[in-house]
Amino acid sequence: MIEHYIQELNLIFCERLEYIESVEDYLILKQQLEVLNNNYKDLLLLLDKRLLEVF
Repeated sequence: MIEHYIQELNLIFCERLEYIESVEDYLILKQQLEVLNNNYKDLLLLLDKRLLEVF
């Protein structure tokens, strides 16, 4: 399930790469990817924390 969403997000970002016409577009996309990456890192930490609580 999660893999499907990740693939969809990758497709969206790859499509957006095709439409980059300026440095500003590039910086916006890069910032959005960094936010997404940070969210994944936070999620992984929460998962690890939950795992420790369960076991």
